[in-house]
Amino acid sequence: MKIKQILPMSLSIIGILVLASSLLTQKVNSMLDETNFWVEHTYQVKAELKQLEKILVDAETGQRGYIYSGDPTFLRPYNNTVSVIDDQIKLLFNKVADTPTQIDNLRNLKVLSDQKMEDLKATIELKKSGQEEILKQWVTSGRGMQIMDQVREQIDIMFVEQNNLLEQRKDSVERVKNIHLWINWGGFAIIILLSLTTYVIVHNIVLIPVQSIVKAINKSTQEIMVTVQNHETQISAQAGAVNQTTATMDELGTSFQNAFAQVANSSQSATQALATSENGNQTVQETLAGMHNLSGRMNGISEQINLLANQAGQIGTIAGLVGTLANQTNMLALNSAVEAVRAGEHGKGFTVVSAEIRKLAEQSKQSADKINTLVGDINQAIHQTVFSSENGKMAVAESVVIVGKTASAFEGINDAIANVVDNSQQVTVNIQQQNVAIQQVVEAMNSIKETSYSIVAGITQTKSEVDRLKEIAVQLQQMI
Repeated sequence: MKIKQILPMSLSIIGILVLASSLLTQKVNSMLDETNFWVEHTYQVKAELKQLEKILVDAETGQRGYIYSGDPTFLRPYNNTVSVIDDQIKLLFNKVADTPTQIDNLRNLKVLSDQKMEDLKATIELKKSGQEEILKQWVTSGRGMQIMDQVREQIDIMFVEQNNLLEQRKDSVERVKNIHLWINWGGFAIIILLSLTTYVIVHNIVLIPVQSIVKAINKSTQEIMVTVQNHETQISAQAGAVNQTTATMDELGTSFQNAFAQVANSSQSATQALATSENGNQTVQETLAGMHNLSGRMNGISEQINLLANQAGQIGTIAGLVGTLANQTNMLALNSAVEAVRAGEHGKGFTVVSAEIRKLAEQSKQSADKINTLVGDINQAIHQTVFSSENGKMAVAESVVIVGKTASAFEGINDAIANVVDNSQQVTVNIQQQNVAIQQVVEAMNSIKETSYSIVAGITQTKSEVDRLKEIAVQLQQMI
């Protein structure tokens, strides 16, 4: 059986026994009260009988005093008896109403007391009327004494009856007392026996295991105390780490906000760079178109230079022809001078003309020589120009290729910058999300910090409760 079965059962039995003992004690006390009441009632009846006898004796005493002295003041006891005797008898009837034999005895007593009162009244009347002889004969007849003796005998009979009732009621009181004694001592013995049995059972089933449990609790509380102290140290360190982490996360949040501002600026700069790159790409495209146009123009210049070279060659040929013509003209002028000399006076004017033609021929020759020199210089310059034009064409072609590559590079740069802009925007969004996440982490760390402090407080409280539990275990062990 378990303690939760033993204790309720034992306590229930003890409670039932105590309740039964209380009920029986109450019943016995009620019986004792009733018996004591009847015992007291018996004494009261005896006292009232004595009182009735005394009243009659007082009345007789007053009657005798009046007869012997003739003084009416001696009739005071008699008059008192006359006024109270009926009430006294009624009181006795009420007192003995539960006893039929006493009622009969009281009726006989009432008859005798009435006879006694009539006898007393008659003698007093004789005294008042002055009939001394008759009064003397009446008194000396002994009638009044006989009636009083009968009254006393009847009162003794009633006394005997009341004494019998008193003995019976005393016997009842003793029986009730004995019953009450047996009930009290029997219930007490049963309760003691049941208590001892319960104690033995509880000691074997409860106290011994409880002692073991208390020892285990004491040992467990010590281990728990060590564990709680370790946890308190760890949680305190964790709270400090969380506090430091919270500060670091705050700094990281500030850094992310700064990074967000820088990334926003970088995104704006990348957007501007994208616009600039697009403008540069457009410029390169325009440059490429201009280079293609320049290449076409260089081709045209080269053709014109070649045409100029041909024309310069033709001018050289013409200058050669002019030189030849000047030489021939000079020869003709020389021949003309010779012929003018031969002609004499008639040839003097022709000589002048011939001299002028010769001068003109010389000038023409010089001019032709200068032209040839210029044509040579022009041809040399044209050859250099052609060479430069060819190099320019090659440079323009190379520039076209380079500008094409530059255009392709600008397209790649444009795409790269566009990707940078997209990435910057994505990084901005990510930094915003990370900033929000960091704020949430900071809030969570603050919550963890507060929780850690709460846990530290709870562990401290737990430590106090464990100390209290240890003290209770020690007290319980001492009590056991």
